Amino acid sequence: MRPLNFSLQYAAYLPGSLNKLKIEKEESALLNGRKTLKTLLIDPSFAEVKKINISLNSHLPVDFHIIHTTNLPEHRYSERNRSVDLFLVDFDLLQQDARWWLCFRQELGHTPIIALADSNDPSIQDDLYQHPNLVFKDFYTGALLGEKIQHTIKNWKLRQRLRAAEVRETYLNTRDPLTGLENQSLFQQRVTESIQQCERYQQHLAVLVLDIDRFKTLNNSLGFQAGDQLLQQVAKRLKSTVRDTDPVARLGGDDFALCLSGIDKAHDVAQLAESLLATVAQGIKIENMEYFVSSNIGIALYPGDGRDAGTLISHAGTAMQNARSEGRNQYHFYTVQMRNNAKARLAMETEIRRAIEESQFRVHYQPQIDTQTGEVVAVEALVRWQHPRLGLISPHDFIPLSEDTGLILHLGNWVLKEACQQNSKWQAAGLPKFRMAVNLSALQFEQQDFVETVVQTLADAQLDPEWLELELTEGTLMSNTPNSIEKLHQLKAMGIRISIDDFGTGYS
Repeated sequence: MRPLNFSLQYAAYLPGSLNKLKIEKEESALLNGRKTLKTLLIDPSFAEVKKINISLNSHLPVDFHIIHTTNLPEHRYSERNRSVDLFLVDFDLLQQDARWWLCFRQELGHTPIIALADSNDPSIQDDLYQHPNLVFKDFYTGALLGEKIQHTIKNWKLRQRLRAAEVRETYLNTRDPLTGLENQSLFQQRVTESIQQCERYQQHLAVLVLDIDRFKTLNNSLGFQAGDQLLQQVAKRLKSTVRDTDPVARLGGDDFALCLSGIDKAHDVAQLAESLLATVAQGIKIENMEYFVSSNIGIALYPGDGRDAGTLISHAGTAMQNARSEGRNQYHFYTVQMRNNAKARLAMETEIRRAIEESQFRVHYQPQIDTQTGEVVAVEALVRWQHPRLGLISPHDFIPLSEDTGLILHLGNWVLKEACQQNSKWQAAGLPKFRMAVNLSALQFEQQDFVETVVQTLADAQLDPEWLELELTEGTLMSNTPNSIEKLHQLKAMGIRISIDDFGTGYS
């Protein structure tokens, strides 16, 4: 028989009392590198300890530290129990105190348990099907207990792995992998639960949707990794600004959402929105550089602005869009007029997409004349929309929306291409040479491949770079100064002329 690292600990728990009598006995030496299995034996008979020891010692190649108690104690010694690897429990005790057993299983349900029963119990046959981890005490001298322990622990480990996989799957299905915040599905569920509670207690709640100003621009100019870091830091700031019980989610991209329940008045929500704006506006360090961003917040209130989660989130998003279009770095409460404006905005976006596909846009050319000589020194390319039903549509009606939706990229590159080709055609026809001025959007200029796009456009049109002038706003140049300066140097080295519009509006 192999040597056994066997530690016995007898503990007699007195019912209704925290007093205990403990006799400890340590014998034998630790085996070389073998695992010790901490086992709690709950059985009224002290004689069972020796029998179990002999069986375990004979049939299992592990060390056992057995803690013995004679009953199911009212005081459960939770910290000790949580560190136990295996439970051996008298079956009659389980039957006698089902209430304690239910509490015990709730607290220690992940620990393998084997029930010990007398074989002469006539009711035991029916319980064999309900308790597959049941062993008859008469068979301790054989290998049954050892095999049952090995089988139980094996199945327990398998269940642990399956449970961990389920927990992981649930987490991935309900959490945003980048920020760890709730995803849209879980957030909508949490809002629904909050609505039910508010309806029950006649309370109000608010849903806030927040986005980051010019995030696409920052993401394109700084790189996706830096953009991810920015989103992670913003997520932490939002989470730290609200209560631990308030749901905070990332809806996708740079859109976040929060739900505040139990609010008394709209003024409280407005104060929180101001705090959120100020928190996001603080400097964010990314790769040893400090960047400053602003945000926009839309707010929808229950029950006035909607009575279900989907409607509230949608209306808060509409209010956020309205805040972004009217100055940025501010919050707006949802109004019915916003809904009407949003419908009109969506209809206009659809029309713009159709106009691009059907080539409804035109380029008009406005000459710039030297007043002293009367000669044309430059021509400015102006995009116009000739709608087949509505006629000529002003740029003020479609340029801002094109910028917000990203459609300006396609439209702006098309204007640049058309203008360069037209200037090349005029020169080929023998007209005097002059510069072609083209307005650029911020989104165009901040594309990483912008300079390459200009080079390719000039090459396709066979136009010398000196006859191209690019007009940018001062705000566009200041949004990412180091990157902007590098692009300006590259364009200047090619011979392209740069002019700055709205100079002196606050950045100079």
